[in-house]
Amino acid sequence: MRNTHLNGFSLKEGDIIGLDDKKILAKGDNIEDTMLTLVDKLKDSSHEIITLYYGKEVTEEDAEQLAARIAEKYPDCDVDFHFGGQPVYYYIVSLE
Repeated sequence: MRNTHLNGFSLKEGDIIGLDDKKILAKGDNIEDTMLTLVDKLKDSSHEIITLYYGKEVTEEDAEQLAARIAEKYPDCDVDFHFGGQPVYYYIVSLE
């Protein structure tokens, strides 16, 4: 990858990005913080359930820790995590 500018973000090799189905919504150098930013941008007041599906490169302990941080930030939501096993993405998140 080369350095580029996309969706208002300056990106370089090694950056962690958070996407919705159309564009980049979050960028960072830390998976957990990038996921927290992504959830914050996706979540609205109608959401009651946040589910994380963690990929094959993520440990169950890391997924549990991220789920706990999200639950702490959004006490009005039920937060859960499951092994998704996806090979490319660290996490897929569902908000209902």
